[in-house]
Amino acid sequence: MDKFSLLNRIKQLYTEKNINIIKFLKQECNESSNDIADILISYDFQAGTYIKSFFENEQFYLNNLKPLAKIIDEIGDNCKSLLDCGTGEGSALLPLLKMLKHRFEHVGGVDISWSRIKNARLFSKSYSKEGMVDFVVGDMFCLPCADNSFDIVYTNHAIEPNGGKEKQILRELYRVANKYLILVEPAYELVDDPKIRRRMEEHGYVKNLYSSAKELGLDIITWRLYDNSISESNPSGLMIIKKNDNSNIATGEWSCPLTKTKLTKYSGAYYSKESLLAYPIIGDVPLLTRDNAVVATKFIELCEDESKV
Repeated sequence: MDKFSLLNRIKQLYTEKNINIIKFLKQECNESSNDIADILISYDFQAGTYIKSFFENEQFYLNNLKPLAKIIDEIGDNCKSLLDCGTGEGSALLPLLKMLKHRFEHVGGVDISWSRIKNARLFSKSYSKEGMVDFVVGDMFCLPCADNSFDIVYTNHAIEPNGGKEKQILRELYRVANKYLILVEPAYELVDDPKIRRRMEEHGYVKNLYSSAKELGLDIITWRLYDNSISESNPSGLMIIKKNDNSNIATGEWSCPLTKTKLTKYSGAYYSKESLLAYPIIGDVPLLTRDNAVVATKFIELCEDESKV
């Protein structure tokens, strides 16, 4: 079933009955686990609600971010770039940046949902005085980044709905990180309460982050409960992974998600001269996912010819 063909039906059910979209799609398609289409559709419909919730409970969310800000400040020396994977509407990243004593030269935010990234860009203009974060649409399983391109990569309940895909995501996040990978995610392995564990299982949350990171041979320097979880029914764990012996200069630039070659913004798109692929920009939002790649072998010459007409 093409899940995108159900969007109008989902919109009606979500508006009138506030359905759990991921649960609905799994039932409709007789699936046992969440897939990327479920997650994309669900979070795109929720776009705007996280910023609204932030302003309604601002101090509560700021208190949640304080431990993370302290951690980043402690390890941030000599770090020039920061990437928030699964940034959503920037409702956590932008307040976090205000808290930090450390200042990054390059800050990126990636999310699979266009509507959420558009909200993030608008929120950035109204909320942040630290300059624009570079927000783009991207896929956490195939990030638009070269190896070691951001000094610190972090997630904040972004891996959460991808239960069963822990190793795949960890490999990709670790590939992009230059010095540290910080994960604030559901703490299934640190929780003994069977009710909490059962809830995480029912929602398809990640369960094996620590064991997966250990099996991948990653250097885990911190693994414990996060100091200030948002929800008692979904407690957060904190994992910090160090990437050793890496002295690369992490420029924080975007790359072709398929070939990891350099992207240049040109004529309403991001283009890779090496891969000959173009990635469109819609509503000022770059769409840097493999599904949005456009084969455009004559892109530059034809765009230049058009400008001469």
